[in-house]
Amino acid sequence: MKQFFASLRSEFAGYNAARLGGDVMAGLTVCAVALPLALAFGVSSGASAAAGLVTAIVAGVVIALLGGASYQVSGPTGDMSAVLVGIVARYGLQGVFLACFAAGALLLAAGLLRLGKLISFIPMPVIMGFTSGIALVIALGQVDNFFGTVSEGSTNLEKLASCARLGFHPQWQPVLIGAL
Repeated sequence: MKQFFASLRSEFAGYNAARLGGDVMAGLTVCAVALPLALAFGVSSGASAAAGLVTAIVAGVVIALLGGASYQVSGPTGDMSAVLVGIVARYGLQGVFLACFAAGALLLAAGLLRLGKLISFIPMPVIMGFTSGIALVIALGQVDNFFGTVSEGSTNLEKLASCARLGFHPQWQPVLIGAL
């Protein structure tokens, strides 16, 4: 604890009104980007916009209290919404809680076992393929929202196939808003 307070004093040495103003502006900028993003991730993962908002606020407070690092991702990512939509559909929001708890336990175990170096063995094409695949899953999941249509099916491919079966009748208002 002594080392923590010494580090805290070192961090805030020379802190003044100008630095406070910069920090406030940075906070407002992050807020302007993160909160709408959190709303969208809440909806796209199958929960509600309110769930995304509450999660972003609670996560922000927890991250602020526990500290962070410049190399640490401490916000929501599109990859997670693609993973969570399947969990929400099958197990509900309780399943998301359990999955997040299990993921946290795995991350702690990997950190304690110093397994972070293993990521260097994953080739860049695999990482790019994973990222591109997630982007496709997210984009396919938003087809109904973009075109203002309703499809049937539990997977993205089933939903696309149902568009052909049910007839594809896009609405101009959602397409215009989506294009903007």
